[in-house]
Amino acid sequence: MSTVNLTRWQQMFFAAFCVMVVLSNVQFLTLDGISEEPSAIKLYHVVSAGLVLWMPLAWCLRTLPWTVHVFFITVGISTAAAYSTYGFSTHCILIIYALFVTCLGASAAQRLGRDTVLKVIRHVFTALHFIIVVRILYYLVTAGDVPRAPGGRPDLLFFYSGGNNLEASWLAISLALFSKSKLFVPLTFSSALIAVVYGSRTGLLLTVASVGFVLLSSPGRVKWMIRGVGIIAAGIVFLMVTEIGEQMLERFENIGDTDEFGSSSRLDMWSTAVEAIQRNPFGYGIGNSQHVIKARQSMGIDHVTNVHNVFIQMALDGGVQTLGAWLLVIGHLFIRTWKRRPDMAVPGFLIIYLCGSIVQFTGYETFTWLMLGILVADLAMAPATVPAQPDRPRPQPAQQRHIAGPRPVPIPIPIPVRRTHS
Repeated sequence: MSTVNLTRWQQMFFAAFCVMVVLSNVQFLTLDGISEEPSAIKLYHVVSAGLVLWMPLAWCLRTLPWTVHVFFITVGISTAAAYSTYGFSTHCILIIYALFVTCLGASAAQRLGRDTVLKVIRHVFTALHFIIVVRILYYLVTAGDVPRAPGGRPDLLFFYSGGNNLEASWLAISLALFSKSKLFVPLTFSSALIAVVYGSRTGLLLTVASVGFVLLSSPGRVKWMIRGVGIIAAGIVFLMVTEIGEQMLERFENIGDTDEFGSSSRLDMWSTAVEAIQRNPFGYGIGNSQHVIKARQSMGIDHVTNVHNVFIQMALDGGVQTLGAWLLVIGHLFIRTWKRRPDMAVPGFLIIYLCGSIVQFTGYETFTWLMLGILVADLAMAPATVPAQPDRPRPQPAQQRHIAGPRPVPIPIPIPVRRTHS
């Protein structure tokens, strides 16, 4: 849908939606100024709340599949019950906002069209690629230093609350949205470069996963396979001949070592979280789980906000029943996607996100639920794929049917002859 053909009401909604998408990628802007605190109220929270004026909430709630309703009801009841025992936490706003953003994604896709919505998101991620590459080059030239993981430059502001690792990860996940774009190859190089310079193992692996998904889902596989081989070959050469590449390889080699902070801290958090789930399989409530981890983990990390695993986080916050409802949502949506076969950009985004959710993320990210809402609307409007039926003989028209018996004899019709007088 072209923005020229939008009504004034739709144009206002489109403008507000664009501002919300931009601000949701600049998460250090909060109501209290510049802050990287994950629990702070961000500017995009306020802007997106104003979008409720344009949202057909009744239609959105009817459009959401029953599995999504089951998930939010389950996590809501489980969290409320946990708060009665372990205390209240303001982090419960995360799940409320997740439901709101899901309805927002469905409403935007229905009112503006899926292609228009994805075009806005692609423009924002393209701008992020450019800005981050320029910033890296600036620090390389002026300071001779780059914000590498896990410590990097603590004085540098990152677009996402999780720092450089999340920047590299979201840029890698966004590549699935460019599967049919000419920008896919340059943005893939950009994503891989950013991940390697940052020292983000997750960002690099998600870049590879995005490339693999595009290769498998692209109709012109031969052309994309050639491009993919070229990208991988260039990446291998880069890793072999540069010092930054050697440092990246060393980070992969040190996975699991006790003196390697990134992986050892995750393993410590996961083991602590699993023990906590075994003690209370019904959940501690959203926001309370971080206090459980801090109190019982062996490494004594002070800044724990999540366990860097969405599946464990769901069970820790809302119990195993919430984890089951989350898996039900995923399975149901992907089964519907398989049957209806919509455009695979949004499903690809969610698939790559799920790959990264094993070692990162919380499960309450804005873009995850926004994309889920877009997929819900796309599935609601996409026609179901009808399985092919065997060919059956079609009845011939009545005038062409063979009639048994003698053929009818044509009756001669007298033709009047015009006489001429001589």
